[in-house]
Amino acid sequence: MKDILEALKEYIASNLDLSISLMDANDEAPFPHYILEVPTLQQDEPYRMLGLLQLGQTLTDYSAMGETADLFQILYPFPRLIKPTHVKDVERLCQLVNKVSPLPGFVYDEVDKALLFRTALPVPHNRKQWASIPAAITLAIDCIDTFGPTLDNVAQGVEKIDSLIDKATDNFVSDFSNIIKP
Repeated sequence: MKDILEALKEYIASNLDLSISLMDANDEAPFPHYILEVPTLQQDEPYRMLGLLQLGQTLTDYSAMGETADLFQILYPFPRLIKPTHVKDVERLCQLVNKVSPLPGFVYDEVDKALLFRTALPVPHNRKQWASIPAAITLAIDCIDTFGPTLDNVAQGVEKIDSLIDKATDNFVSDFSNIIKP
């Protein structure tokens, strides 16, 4: 398994400008995994740690040619815990965001009481098909940057989901009425 992880590390490093470190198995993650250090524009969080871990599953018949692929997970735990009074709002907003996100993956983890971005990514054994991997990682980072602050605001009670829905509805109605004139 480390062979594919090493090859994947080299491939990602050559296609994305990220600091990547291989973490060995430990008590928290009993399998080797990568931590991608992603720079951000936020002063309170200058780097975001994005995990890339192998799920230990192999997909058969991945493509029309009968290829196989290992399933990897892109994982980002949001740094702050969710206030207990806002859990239902966060769960509801995750569902709404995942409907419009180009890469769904926002979830509330009941065990850790945390907001996560988690999505699976097939990594074909045929390395010629790896071109989509940097794009998927970049898309995951974009989704976290786009939707993460709003989800975090709801998790902390700064914004209410009902007011966000009202704003979105009002914007949609006004945009729609400007397009369709009687």
